[in-house]
Amino acid sequence: MVITSAILLVIGSSLGWAALDLARKVLADRMRPVPLLFLMTSLATPIFLFWVVASGAPRPWVHGAGYWTPALASVALNVVANLLYLRAVTLSPFSQMVPLLAMTPMFATLAAIPLLGEVPGPRQWLGIALVTAGAFALQVPAGERRGGLVS
Repeated sequence: MVITSAILLVIGSSLGWAALDLARKVLADRMRPVPLLFLMTSLATPIFLFWVVASGAPRPWVHGAGYWTPALASVALNVVANLLYLRAVTLSPFSQMVPLLAMTPMFATLAAIPLLGEVPGPRQWLGIALVTAGAFALQVPAGERRGGLVS
């Protein structure tokens, strides 16, 4: 039962993210980036608040002053990343741009090192390197030589 629920959650989440990417591509062609970012954030906020209320959070999330620096840095990085993403979807073909989202773990890892002091181990670095190499390999136009990365 738990595995079935997990699989359904993964499928539902994947479909939701795909729909969100498609909606951002369509809307990015019709709206300016800052109002679109505000709209997309505003639509997600009630869902987040419902989740917080439904989880019955017994105490405040902020437990100390050390919370604010990473939290505000995360917000700033998120705003910049989303604005750059919206610009990318207006300029690039969707099929070339979306695979680059696979590089998110690399950027999250690089940001976590100075912000949280979390340094990945060799296996994590290998995984990040493989995903990043795959994302770049998908950017090579069909029929062109891939430089030995992919035959």
